[in-house]
Amino acid sequence: MREEELLLGISQLGAVFAGFVSIFLVFAKKDGRFSPADSLRVRSIIHSGFSVVFGALVPFIFWSYEFGERQIWLYSAIVFVFAGGLVSSDIARNMLAIKGDSRKDLRGGSTFAAWSLGVIAFVLAVSIIAGYAGAANYILALIAILAIAMINFVTIALRRLL
Repeated sequence: MREEELLLGISQLGAVFAGFVSIFLVFAKKDGRFSPADSLRVRSIIHSGFSVVFGALVPFIFWSYEFGERQIWLYSAIVFVFAGGLVSSDIARNMLAIKGDSRKDLRGGSTFAAWSLGVIAFVLAVSIIAGYAGAANYILALIAILAIAMINFVTIALRRLL
């Protein structure tokens, strides 16, 4: 399968996931509000879903200008790292703003796994910038970001519905 087809498929997964999650969230609100931890998870799901869509479509810009393969993945990785830094700083800022008893809801495996996947995605993108990899690492980084959305979705679903 060519990278273009794979990226389009990943972007569709991100869009479908973000849309599905939006519908799910309407029905998941039991008392009309989410806890601060769940609100952070919702923010992370939305950020991750749309980041995957954006990240999967970025290489098409460089393909349309007929850049070489190395430049396509290099420039896409640079955009990915920059955008990921903005998203991660927003999530971190909102996470640090949670105080008191609500903070204990952020402890645990799902939070650790989500941040670990973010670090893995960052390392994969930096490896592209450093010249050690290309398309495969970029696609793996996008899948890692999609997995962050899935982890947060499963965490909310298990906490709210079961």
